[in-house]
Amino acid sequence: MSDKLTIRRAEVGDYHAVMDLINRVFRPAEPQYFETNYPHLYRHVETATGGALLAYQGGKLVGHVGIYPLS
Repeated sequence: MSDKLTIRRAEVGDYHAVMDLINRVFRPAEPQYFETNYPHLYRHVETATGGALLAYQGGKLVGHVGIYPLS
C-alpha cells in the first residue's frame, strides 16, 4: 500500500472507524467515552460523519476533523 496521505469527506460507513480513532487518541483507557459522554454529537451516525473530513494513510484512518452543531 502507498504511504500517500488521502483526505476525503466522511461517509456513514466510516462511523465506527471515526469513533475508534477519537476514543483511542483522547481517551485510550475509556472505550466509548465520546459516545457515552457526548451523545448529542455522536449518537447519530449522520451527525458524527456529516461534517467530517478524514485522512487516510496506507489504508488506515490517521486523522479526523469535524464540525458539529451544538444546538
